Amino acid sequence: MISYLNAQGETLGMSWFHEDTNAPILPICRDMEEETLVRGIPTTLEIRTTGSDAALLDQIYVYRDGVEVKVLGESNSSGWCLSTDRGDANGNWRGHIFQDQCSTIWQFDLR
Repeated sequence: MISYLNAQGETLGMSWFHEDTNAPILPICRDMEEETLVRGIPTTLEIRTTGSDAALLDQIYVYRDGVEVKVLGESNSSGWCLSTDRGDANGNWRGHIFQDQCSTIWQFDLR
């Protein structure tokens, strides 16, 4: 689930991301896209999961009215691990994930 929050922590918009199976990067990797209608100007992007099959978030592009306003992360061999299973941090991604841990929630500053 993806939520956009204001400075007071109130939800301005919410959506669920889906896997784009037509855009393979590697045999085990996929690009994911989502669109969210947001009321107001968000200051925080929150991504959360309820699943135990890990997702590695390498780069996140944020657009407003079709214009890129923020890029989080870099196109490299590391990123944020999103999973309810903290043990996923010890798999193939060991040494490639932020803070060497998987989390159910990651928050990103959009300011």
